[in-house]
Amino acid sequence: MKSKPTTKKAAKPRQGLNSRQERFCELVAAGENQTEAYIKAGFKASRENARRNSARMTANDLILKRIAELRKPVTRKTLSARDHKREMLYLIMEDTSQKIEARLKAIEIDAKLSGQFEPDRTEIQLGNSTLQSIKERAMQVAGALVSQYAMKPE
Repeated sequence: MKSKPTTKKAAKPRQGLNSRQERFCELVAAGENQTEAYIKAGFKASRENARRNSARMTANDLILKRIAELRKPVTRKTLSARDHKREMLYLIMEDTSQKIEARLKAIEIDAKLSGQFEPDRTEIQLGNSTLQSIKERAMQVAGALVSQYAMKPE
């Protein structure tokens, strides 16, 4: 006798949404892209139609409210965890019995969590035209420096 595969029971649909719309909301709230969520929710459509239909669905107020509703507990939990971490870091920063290295590291991590941390470097993607204009400008500067500091006849 074959056993039936177990499937995760979907959450009870919100009033006004059918089960596929509810599943779509759950998937989007969990971070799935809209087109994939539309297909995984059980809607039968080509990828192009799924893209169009999912965009149309996310313009629906009931859908938007449900996605926000599903995201709220995750957001609250994430904020709570971040606040707890920052509180622990504050205790380390203020504890004079801690080594200075530990206190400074706690300050650094807290600054990162609060968005105050400036990165050590910035990476910039350069295309061929940008590189060419940098080369041209470098040649102009080099030419000006050579003419300014060239040995003058005595």
